[in-house]
Amino acid sequence: MGWKGLINDPHLDGSFEVEEGLHIARQLLIDLVEMGIPLATEALDPISAVHWRSV
Repeated sequence: MGWKGLINDPHLDGSFEVEEGLHIARQLLIDLVEMGIPLATEALDPISAVHWRSV
């Protein structure tokens, strides 16, 4: 039901390009940290943890 989120549907069109969504989300976190904005994440999918190691 509804939009599944940035990682699962980065184009808001039902295309479900998860790899691109992970890339966009990772870059967003990096950009926010570089701006000095504190943030936190919650890993709901243990497989995606590989994409977050360097962040």
